[in-house]
Amino acid sequence: MDNVNHPAHYCKGNIECIDAIKASMTNKAFEGYCKGNVMKYIFRYEDKGGVEDLEKAQVYLGWLLESAKAMDWEEEQPSGSTARLDDGGIYCACGNCGLAFTLGEIPPIEFDIEKRQAWIDAECPRCGKLTDYQLDEFSFGALEKRRAKNGDGR
Repeated sequence: MDNVNHPAHYCKGNIECIDAIKASMTNKAFEGYCKGNVMKYIFRYEDKGGVEDLEKAQVYLGWLLESAKAMDWEEEQPSGSTARLDDGGIYCACGNCGLAFTLGEIPPIEFDIEKRQAWIDAECPRCGKLTDYQLDEFSFGALEKRRAKNGDGR
C-alpha cells in the first residue's frame, strides 16, 4: 500500500473506500466522480502534490476508462444479466440493478457447446445478487479459442 494505490487510510477492514463509493452510485455518477478527481489532481499538482498528484490523477483516469468501456459495452446489450470477455477481465451488466462492473479474474465458466452458450456465476457488487451472466457471442468465440489452446477457457 502507498498514498496512490490502495492507501491504508482509505480502507476499513477489507473494504476500500473507492469500492464503497462506486457501489453507492450509478456508473454515470461514478464517471463524473472520477472525472472531477482527475481534473482536481491535474489542476493542483504544480502547487501541492507534484508527481504524486499526477499519479493519483492517473489512477482516477484508469477507473474512468474502465467504467466508460463497461458503459459502452452495456449499452449494446439486451436486458438481462450479460457479460463480455475482454483482455482486462469480464465486463458484466447486472439484470437486477443495472450496474456495469468488471471482474478482473475470470471465474469458472460453464459451457453448452451445442447451443454455443457460455455463462459465469458472479455477485453484483451493488445489489449483492448472485446471478448467471450469459456471455455474448463474441466472448463465446474467444473462449472456444482459449479452451482449444489452454484446455479450460481461461
